[in-house]
Amino acid sequence: MAGLRTWRAPFAPIWGLHALGIGFTLGRLMHAVGMSGGPLILRQLGMVLTWTAMGVVSLAILYLVFT
Repeated sequence: MAGLRTWRAPFAPIWGLHALGIGFTLGRLMHAVGMSGGPLILRQLGMVLTWTAMGVVSLAILYLVFT
């Protein structure tokens, strides 16, 4: 994620990168709590947040590579 800011997207909004990073970190924490015996919904939401953040970053990188 940090590579997006420094590589080819210095124009990328910093708040967007922070939102993706926070979503990724929060998703990993929620997933860990769900795995350690917490509510199952935390594990599920954690997985969704994690994969969403990774998917958005992956699409942004592909966009930057091919444009």
